[in-house]
Amino acid sequence: LTKAMTMTEDDPPCRSNNEALAEKEWERATITSGNNRTIAAASSSFSSSIERYRPTSTSYYVTRWTILRLLGCMYFIAFLGAYYQNPGLMGSKGLQPVDAVFDSLKHKSKSPWEGFQQYPSIFWWIEHNDANMERVHLAGMTISTLVVIFEQDSMLLQFLLWILYFSIVTTGQLATSFYSYGWESQLLETGFLAIFLCDPWTSIVPSTSKNDANS
Repeated sequence: LTKAMTMTEDDPPCRSNNEALAEKEWERATITSGNNRTIAAASSSFSSSIERYRPTSTSYYVTRWTILRLLGCMYFIAFLGAYYQNPGLMGSKGLQPVDAVFDSLKHKSKSPWEGFQQYPSIFWWIEHNDANMERVHLAGMTISTLVVIFEQDSMLLQFLLWILYFSIVTTGQLATSFYSYGWESQLLETGFLAIFLCDPWTSIVPSTSKNDANS
């Protein structure tokens, strides 16, 4: 019996099997440890992201950012549609030209400001023609691009978007039936309220470090 036990302990195949099992256990432990570290790192990164966008007592970053980005997209679509459609609808050679109507209103009004109070439009101070209409459309698309892509939001830019589009809507409702739908008024109302979401002259979207400092 002692001799058989000695032969079993010294048997090379037995040692190979034990070493193979030990190596497999080591590899399994290594993989498990690596997976645990990966999960911990991902969890930490996710927690950091949530913490970054968590509203503080002084600002609501995600809400303001989302509202102004989407509003900028709506402004861009509105000005883009006006750029391609308005010359054929109410331009000098369009279906219902507006130039003569606006010129007659200017002659009847005592001052541009008085006329502006009744019909808000920048065309009380500049001539209403095809070239100026195109400039208004291009200016609106440019400012919308700054708002959406470059995140350059301020009360000034939002006010410019609002007054430029208000000028188009006023002109369209004055002598045509092309701007008599409800969504133009909704866009103007939302755009006016969005002015007060912004900082006076600087970008609306505060940096993370600024939020952390305020909190």
